Amino acid sequence: MAEPSMKYQPEDLEPDISHIEIEDGEPVDSIFSEKQQQLLLDCLETSLREELRPVVGLANVGLFASPDLPPLVPDLMVTFQKKPPGPLDYKKNKTYFIWNYGRPPDIVIEIVSNREGDEGTRKLEKYAEWRVGHYIIYDPFEYLGSRKLRAYQLQGRNYVELLEPTKLIDFGLGLVVEEGEYRGYEGPWLRWTDASGKPLMTGAEKVLAEAKRADAEKARADELAQKLKELGYEL
Repeated sequence: MAEPSMKYQPEDLEPDISHIEIEDGEPVDSIFSEKQQQLLLDCLETSLREELRPVVGLANVGLFASPDLPPLVPDLMVTFQKKPPGPLDYKKNKTYFIWNYGRPPDIVIEIVSNREGDEGTRKLEKYAEWRVGHYIIYDPFEYLGSRKLRAYQLQGRNYVELLEPTKLIDFGLGLVVEEGEYRGYEGPWLRWTDASGKPLMTGAEKVLAEAKRADAEKARADELAQKLKELGYEL
């Protein structure tokens, strides 16, 4: 995995954050966005491979690069191999202060819900300026154009758009858009995949897969027991 391009040392002087408003009480903008965020986090928590753990995955939480700059609020941000910096009753731990986490997020995902969010302009420039490693724009209903998925990787000080937005080689992960149902809602859902392109399972999918495997093993055991009985073996 590529080394983060911007780091902060623990001994750096902590800035004054007493004036910063970190909780404005604003709701998410749509049910689709809320379920999409849940799906992406669900898969990370359930099926992310151990080499990338621990993982910090946050939805609709402020991202601050400086105490003197207004935050951005990504739909989702992910930082791999990082634990939360401390208890949530401390103000500095209630949001994502880059200097407190020691580095910017590895991945930011914005879910386009209208034509007014600046995902492809102002936000793209800001995330690059703040050294976010990968920036993903998911436009499920094509408000910004005919492409549902765009992915950018930081190179130097600027983003370079990936020719294959479904592959995030640095992390051995990928992305795929699938039509289907999640928690009762139909949609074109953005999902994580492993390096082979297989979608990471949600918690419910993993439980179902394990139940099917257990049923198959029991069926094989019952079949073997029946054959042994037919051959005269008492079990």
